[in-house]
Amino acid sequence: MITQEQLDADKAAVEEAQAKLAQDQSAFDAAQPHLSVLAEIESYVGQIVPEAQEAFRSLIAKARSLI
Repeated sequence: MITQEQLDADKAAVEEAQAKLAQDQSAFDAAQPHLSVLAEIESYVGQIVPEAQEAFRSLIAKARSLI
């Protein structure tokens, strides 16, 4: 048999998880425009001279790590 205290603790855990989900979703949504631009740059990299491609890929990786 479950007690009221256990039920209340379960409800609190769910509410905490939902708040964390909302926070994470907000951060993810905020990063999406930046990641989209990086994806565009990444697709462009294949069109430039091979000597410059690695430099661009390195910069893209650095930018992703900052997001």
